[in-house]
Amino acid sequence: MTHSNKGLESIHYLETRSGRRILLGLCEGNWCSGGHRGREKGNGKIVVAELVPESAHDACSWKPIKVIDLPAEIDMTDYAGFAFNGSRVAIVSQEDSTLWVGSFNFDGGRTEPEDYEFAAGGSVLTFPRNSACEIVYCNVEGVHWLDPWRIIVTSDKAKSTQPWRCVAKDQSVHIFAVPR
Repeated sequence: MTHSNKGLESIHYLETRSGRRILLGLCEGNWCSGGHRGREKGNGKIVVAELVPESAHDACSWKPIKVIDLPAEIDMTDYAGFAFNGSRVAIVSQEDSTLWVGSFNFDGGRTEPEDYEFAAGGSVLTFPRNSACEIVYCNVEGVHWLDPWRIIVTSDKAKSTQPWRCVAKDQSVHIFAVPR
C-alpha cells in the first residue's frame, strides 16, 4: 500500500471443498493504492490469498494468489466493506454513501480461488439522502447480509471536518431492505 491508512478495509475467510483456506481482502483505495491514484473511481480490487502451512523454513503465512478487479460499474471513490450471502455480494463506499449488489461466482467455497470472478450485472444504490439530496449516511463502514433481501450497515464516527448533517447517523447500526 502506498499511503498510510489505505490497506485492506474488509476481509472474508472461507475454506474450499478441497480444504484450501482462503482470505479475500477488499482494498480501501482504487488500484489498492492511496493518494490521487487511490481516488480514481472504478478501479477497485480484491486480493485473494491462501494460507501456506508451516514448513521447515517459514512460519504460516498468507500468500497472495490472485487480484480480482471489481466491476467498473461500481465506480466508487473508496471501498469500506463487503459481505457475501451465497454468491450475492454487497460492497459499500463511505465517501460516496453507496451500495453495490451483484454476484460473485465463488459459491461459498465450492469453487477454487483461481476461478473467482464477478458475474456480469449488479446494481449501484445510494443510501437515503436528506430533503436537499445531501448525503446523511456519511460514514458507512461495514456491511453484512441479514438474509437475502436485507443488509445491516455500521457507521463510523463523524469527523470534525464533516458537515453537521453527518453526526445524526454516525456510530450507528442501520438495517436496509435491498430492492428485488
